[in-house]
Amino acid sequence: LLQRAGRAGWHPSKVIFANGTAEPVEMLSRFEHVQELSPHSFAEHAKMRDPRGLFMVPNSVDVHRFAPGDRSLARRQLGLPAAGPIVLSVGAIKGPRKRMDWLIREFARLSVDARLVIAGAVERETEALITWAKDLLGDRLVILANRNHQEMPLVYQAADVFVLCAIDEVFGI
Repeated sequence: LLQRAGRAGWHPSKVIFANGTAEPVEMLSRFEHVQELSPHSFAEHAKMRDPRGLFMVPNSVDVHRFAPGDRSLARRQLGLPAAGPIVLSVGAIKGPRKRMDWLIREFARLSVDARLVIAGAVERETEALITWAKDLLGDRLVILANRNHQEMPLVYQAADVFVLCAIDEVFGI
């Protein structure tokens, strides 16, 4: 609607769609200007349309805030166990796209005495996924749902290993 209004002369602004959700090219082709967030997505999208309306502005991470820190202190502040390895995954707590279900299933197969910590936003399917995961992993699972962004550096500092299971991650930070 905004693009049509602009073409009709109702406003001078350009409409830019920020593609952070891996939308199909058919949908993206409706926009004159598309911002891609990763070089891979930009290259794939440029193969399928005129690249003049495409541009890339990648996500950025403040490497001073998100830096190694005191693991023991981070674990205490988050109420995580002091001993034993912690495997961390961060993302929306859901199945197919983020593949948290796959991670939980694979973690259950490990014979290592470790904790799986999943930190992320609660979605429609989160409750069922957590119930299933707790049945499977018991106290080896810790869910840190809907944490404040300011707390996330601590979450990363508490972990020994980070795991990202999404196969096609457009908006990974």
